[in-house]
Amino acid sequence: MITSELDIKMKDGQINHIYLWRPDEEISCKGVIQIVHGAAEYGKRYEDFAQYLTKNGFIVCASDYRGHGFSVKDKTDLGFFSDEDGWRKIVDDLYAITQYLKNEYKGLNVFLLGHSMGSFLARTYAILYGREITGLVLSGTAHNPKTLLMFGKYVAERDIKAGKARYKNPLLNQLTFRDLNKSFRSGKTDYEWLSRDPAIVEKYIEDELCGFDFTSSAFRDMFGGLLFITDRKNISKTPNELPILILAGKDDPVGEKGKMVMKCYNKYVDVGIKSVHVKLYEGMRHEILNEIGKEEVYQDILSWVIGV
Repeated sequence: MITSELDIKMKDGQINHIYLWRPDEEISCKGVIQIVHGAAEYGKRYEDFAQYLTKNGFIVCASDYRGHGFSVKDKTDLGFFSDEDGWRKIVDDLYAITQYLKNEYKGLNVFLLGHSMGSFLARTYAILYGREITGLVLSGTAHNPKTLLMFGKYVAERDIKAGKARYKNPLLNQLTFRDLNKSFRSGKTDYEWLSRDPAIVEKYIEDELCGFDFTSSAFRDMFGGLLFITDRKNISKTPNELPILILAGKDDPVGEKGKMVMKCYNKYVDVGIKSVHVKLYEGMRHEILNEIGKEEVYQDILSWVIGV
């Protein structure tokens, strides 16, 4: 595997830090997989998965999007996207990275894989730019109730109007992230919901680029983005010929243990997506790519992208 890192400047001057993993020279490339990481983490955490994909002939790219990882100028910017239109700016950044990949690796199909909040961004991308990709993989996604999203957006906007765009509201962070561990209170940390593998949880906790709180501005952007992707009119703008694969753990609280994952699946079926598949993994929690038994997930994704 050949690895490299680089910074790509967006139109507004924002820097996106990029990780690239490529097969060894003797392996012919089958395609490109562009990864969109989740909230309060960053692209480098997908290196193990990338190693598996490169061994099987795929180029892998993950970027630290705004407010995350090594794309921030200062650690105080963690959890802050932009003063305005942060969600759309991240999606447009992802589109710009797709174009970079298409230019660098001409003729290869590009697949978009989004995990958790990255899946929500990927679903927005599919609505706006779905014809730019060959397939869409959603990991740990959900179809959230609009009333909850509207309440969260209202609280965040109230903070912003009060001049507290960068305020890290304990209520919003509790409702959105901290409460996810309710079902796993027997654990020693607040992050058992991520994975059954204690080594993964410990590594996440020890990483200063993981687990940080969001600002009210970022919550406004995120809740606005989630409202956008739960609107049927917007969902129907996803190209109906775009193949979609939805994967999640059966014990993932983000998807309400499969309930909101199936809602997402049914919405795509309802608007006429021709090829949409879903699979729930018994016993797995949120980070199925970092779970005990992740090899099955790796193989399922590989088999799917090869078959598209």
